[in-house]
Amino acid sequence: MKKLIMYAGLAMGLLIVGGTTFAHHGRGVAFDDEHRLTLTGVTTKVDWINPHAFVFYDVKDENGVVKNWGIEWTNPRSLIRLGLNPAMFKPGTTIKMLFAPAKSGAPRGEIIQCWDATGKMVYDGAEGYKGKIDDLFEGEEKKY
Repeated sequence: MKKLIMYAGLAMGLLIVGGTTFAHHGRGVAFDDEHRLTLTGVTTKVDWINPHAFVFYDVKDENGVVKNWGIEWTNPRSLIRLGLNPAMFKPGTTIKMLFAPAKSGAPRGEIIQCWDATGKMVYDGAEGYKGKIDDLFEGEEKKY
């Protein structure tokens, strides 16, 4: 009987953890791809952490009201492999981002594209890369 209770508890624990893990990448629930936003602002903070990096920036609306947006990116390792680094987004840097906003209405979103102050695109996730990240590199030289 003790073994049965132990195995039942273990099975329930695995189901709970497995459900949470699966739910982690349910982005369609959190972000609204139908109402994408493109906003220009000034960076305030960068969280270069796993499992996803975040770039926070202040954006002024048409009435001059500033709102701080937090935009979720992919993992730092992939960003570094794509040639990005946190210094590119140091506080005070002007950037423009296209992103899918949070469905909740909170000032949060998921990155699609990003441009620096000169208008140069520094990140393009519009199509999404479907292969292996290593396929983008040949030795130390980028293939794209």
